[in-house]
Amino acid sequence: SEFVPTTFMDLDEEQEAQMLKLVDALESDDDVQEVFHNVR
Repeated sequence: SEFVPTTFMDLDEEQEAQMLKLVDALESDDDVQEVFHNVR
């Protein structure tokens, strides 16, 4: 299935770096199948 957000978030560079680090950590977990977010 796919999540399609109706609202999006804009992040500054520092927040974006933190977000990417979190997404990478989640995706590397064997128990996580998919990661969805609403960041542009």
